[in-house]
Amino acid sequence: MNKKILWVTVLILIASFCAGCGQTVTTGEIGVVKDEEFGDVYVDLTIAGFNDLGFAFGDSVDIEFDNGLKFQDVPYYSGYYSPVGELLVCGYPGYPHVIIARNYGDSTWEEFGMTEDSRVTVTLNKKGKYKANQDLFSLEYSEALAEMTEHEGPVLVHCVEGKDRTGFVCTLLLALAEASPREIVDDYMITYDNYYKVTKEKDPEKYEAILGNVYDFLYCLCGAEKGTDLNTLDLKAGAENYLRRGGLSDAQIETIEAYLCGSMD
Repeated sequence: MNKKILWVTVLILIASFCAGCGQTVTTGEIGVVKDEEFGDVYVDLTIAGFNDLGFAFGDSVDIEFDNGLKFQDVPYYSGYYSPVGELLVCGYPGYPHVIIARNYGDSTWEEFGMTEDSRVTVTLNKKGKYKANQDLFSLEYSEALAEMTEHEGPVLVHCVEGKDRTGFVCTLLLALAEASPREIVDDYMITYDNYYKVTKEKDPEKYEAILGNVYDFLYCLCGAEKGTDLNTLDLKAGAENYLRRGGLSDAQIETIEAYLCGSMD
C-alpha cells in the first residue's frame, strides 16, 4: 500500500476513535415535577445528581421537552442570575431538584404545557460558557457577609422581593445566633404571610410546599439527609461550616456571631 494512503487511513481511524471517546453530558429523557410554590418546572433529579452527570454551574445547556419545545444555550447557575424574564436552569441551594424557570417570570409549567407525564432532556451545550457570570454573582453572598465584619450595625438585608435570598440569609444568621429550629422556621414563614398571605390555616398545601424550602436549606447547612429531625442537628455548627465553605475565616465568623449576640464593644 502506498505510504501516503496508509498514513491517511491511520489518521482517519485515529480521528474516528477519538470522536467516539467523547461522551455526551445529558440527563437523557427524564420526568418533570411541578414546583408547587411558583409553578415552574423541576427536572426530576437532585442538584447533586444533576451535577454528578457532568454539569457544572456556569455551563450552557440545551433543553428539549417531549412535546417538541426546544431551547438552546440556556445558562445553568446556582442562583437566579439571568436578566428578568429570561430562561435559566437553576440549582439553588436547598431546592430539592434542578429547576427550569424564568427569572421573575410567569410559570414555566403552564407556559410549556407540562403534565405529570411530560418528559425533558437537558444536554450540555458548552462547558463553562457562563462561568464568569456564575463566579461574579455567587461571590456577592459571601462578600456581603464578609462586609458585616468591616462595619458597625445595624445591617439591612434585602433582595428583590425580600423572601428567598433574604430569607435564607436571615435563616443563616439566626442559626449562628443559636435560634431554635422552630424559631427559624416561624421567622421564615412570616415573610410569606406578609407578602402572599400564605398561612397554615388559609392555604395549608402551599404552606407545606414553601416550608420545604427552609427545611431543605437547614439540611443543606448541616449536610444532613432530607427528613432528619431538625432538633437533632447542630444548626450553629452547620451555619459556621457553610460560611467557611463560602470563604469566610473563623475570625470573620466570630465577629458576625459577636454582633448577633450583642457582645461587641
